[in-house]
Amino acid sequence: MRKQTKLWITKEGNKIRICDLADDHLNNAMKMIERMAKEVTNEKLNQLMSCPIPNGEMASYAFEQELDNLSMHGISPEEIKPIYENLKEEKERRDSLKEVDILK
Repeated sequence: MRKQTKLWITKEGNKIRICDLADDHLNNAMKMIERMAKEVTNEKLNQLMSCPIPNGEMASYAFEQELDNLSMHGISPEEIKPIYENLKEEKERRDSLKEVDILK
């Protein structure tokens, strides 16, 4: 089965294969998605903090677990933009190639 090429779409609407992104562009795309994940995490935390704690033992326990999980782990960049995983794989591929070059 042929691997499908993943495309990054720039803010101007241009489509670039992830493997063709410049290193700086790849890093900046990843940082942008990471910032977006932090912003969404903070928004959700603020929403939860403004909600009254639900009544009932199980409901309040589930609420506290959600709040703890969100504060400790946040929302992953992959949840915001699934293409983040492809960007990360490309960065790891490039980093491993750089390590091989260093060892030569």
